Amino acid sequence: MVVSGAPDLGAGWLKRGVRTVPANLGVPSRAMKRPRRKALFRLQENSGAGVSSAPLRTRPRTQAMDTPFSLPSAYRLASTRRWGRTQGLTVTPTGAARGRREFLCFRPGFYLSLGHVTHLEESREVYRSGDFIKLHFRLEGESRVGQPGSTGAETVSAMSVSTLLQPPGAAKEEFFASEVRERSVTLCCSRDFLSEELGLLELPLDGPFGAFMQARPDRFELLRFPLSTAQHGIADALLDDGSGDRFRGLYAEAKAFELLHGFLTRGFGDAPVDGATAAARERLAPLKDHIDMHLGEVFDMRGLARRFGLSESRLARGFRQAYGSSLFEYVTRARLARARVLLEQGRQSVTEIALDAGYGHAANFSTAFKRHFGLSPQAARQASRSGQREH
Repeated sequence: MVVSGAPDLGAGWLKRGVRTVPANLGVPSRAMKRPRRKALFRLQENSGAGVSSAPLRTRPRTQAMDTPFSLPSAYRLASTRRWGRTQGLTVTPTGAARGRREFLCFRPGFYLSLGHVTHLEESREVYRSGDFIKLHFRLEGESRVGQPGSTGAETVSAMSVSTLLQPPGAAKEEFFASEVRERSVTLCCSRDFLSEELGLLELPLDGPFGAFMQARPDRFELLRFPLSTAQHGIADALLDDGSGDRFRGLYAEAKAFELLHGFLTRGFGDAPVDGATAAARERLAPLKDHIDMHLGEVFDMRGLARRFGLSESRLARGFRQAYGSSLFEYVTRARLARARVLLEQGRQSVTEIALDAGYGHAANFSTAFKRHFGLSPQAARQASRSGQREH
């Protein structure tokens, strides 16, 4: 099992003399003589039993900026970058995992975390938080989330949205099983940002955002919601490798605002996964597992309903209630997501991948892939190779 501690990010950026982080990484040399923009991140180092703050900075210390990010100790800093005022860093796992986590700071109190990680062994990650509400979009992979020492860990499933409230400074631990591929997007918003930038304090809000705006959380509270097709598309676009995009900061911030706006305006804030939805997910879990393991097969509603002892209407209604989309919308997304993984691995031809993904013809697959991801399978494979060379 890989056990990860949690050094946090706060204010200040880099510190001269720290071997693993060059002092001028990501900062143009001609800018070194000018007063630099206010840095929005601070790295913290794990001190064994706890988490001790070790600011990394290039200038005299200013007032610390509250941030939500903490980096598991089983990750190493791979790169940093700035797009105007947006600061970003990428970390890669050092243990039994592949992939990366990206962190983008758009402005004080508004941050984004992107997870593209395949956990090869069982793992545990521990994070501490500032006074933030976290809005998490899980596209792939399942984990269990709770507090260290607590027996009440809750499941975060694929195709779900969740909000997390936790007391400032409290720890969150997350467990992943082996061979779990996680793709996730997390928005982190401070109360000051939501109040001063968006004016939410003046609006009548219910649900988790209403509770967060009224007072600091005094307990750990995780609420879960179905992931809509629109949310899936936005989150999936954010997870595309945009390392070569000169305007990545602008694009990512616009998409982050779109996710936040959609959550606040489409009723998700007041419609958590209730008992009926949880029961539907539990009832349909064997069917969903069957689909996930046989994506290359041809599915029909009648055959699936008969196989799992349901009527067609009950299956269609229950699946939408449980997962926020129709069964065949889910199948299409899952097939294309699987195809993209195979393209990035580069071991099969596009025609072979099309057949593995359940498409009878490569042309039909290419059309569906481009409609979903905005680029052809060949372009996606090339972009993946370019990204691997850069990293």
